[in-house]
Amino acid sequence: MENKNSIYLIRHGESKFNLASQESRLKEEGIEYRFRKDLIDCELTELGIQQAKEAGEKLKDVNISLVLVSPLRRALQTAYYAFNDHPSKPKFKVILLGREVMASSCSFPGDIEALQKEFAFDFSELEVLKDKKLWILETFEGEDRELLESLTKDLPLEGPERYEKFVDILVETARRIYPKNFESSEHLISRGKKLKKHLQEHFKLLRESEKLAYVGHEVASLVLSATKFDQNGYALDGIRLKNAEVKEYFFDEYIADK
Repeated sequence: MENKNSIYLIRHGESKFNLASQESRLKEEGIEYRFRKDLIDCELTELGIQQAKEAGEKLKDVNISLVLVSPLRRALQTAYYAFNDHPSKPKFKVILLGREVMASSCSFPGDIEALQKEFAFDFSELEVLKDKKLWILETFEGEDRELLESLTKDLPLEGPERYEKFVDILVETARRIYPKNFESSEHLISRGKKLKKHLQEHFKLLRESEKLAYVGHEVASLVLSATKFDQNGYALDGIRLKNAEVKEYFFDEYIADK
């Protein structure tokens, strides 16, 4: 008997950041691509769009009724191209916890209000935000949040410069603290557990024949599915996805390929 207590984890397709990373390694140019402002919350490549469509094709016979998706552009695009024409006509809901670990420019927050206009998805989780331009701050807690708030305490209270200066601070700080991330391993593990619980809560609302998909990121999917971590907080198991790879994840930790 098929285990119904599962969801489909899907990593975004190839992004312009992924492509820049590949090109940098080939040219032995180091890590500077990680801090390029033109790659902040970047979009998919043409290959990434094709990969997203192929991921949706793999699930065409699955009754996907709800797609939960990260608020980052490459994941939103992947969800759209994978499921916009899916036979089940699923609903799309953006979840803040589904973001990637904030380490490089591609995972720095985009303009969420602009994304709301571009994608006809359910952005209702964002309505409780105090500051949509700096929405990512509200996904942090504890010392990690205190660090970000201390870095941004002198930002203009309003106007376009507020977001622009916020991004400048993130880029400059990320370059300075590398290879450390803004998000500590303890915080990432905690957020992974919360993300898993969030996915389970949405799963419980489905009818028996319906399935759930989460379109997100490599590290986020790895951490939410991991059961063991080393002393430095690195996942020792869990699902590590390639671009646009699809895996069915059972909440009892059993992993199956799709």
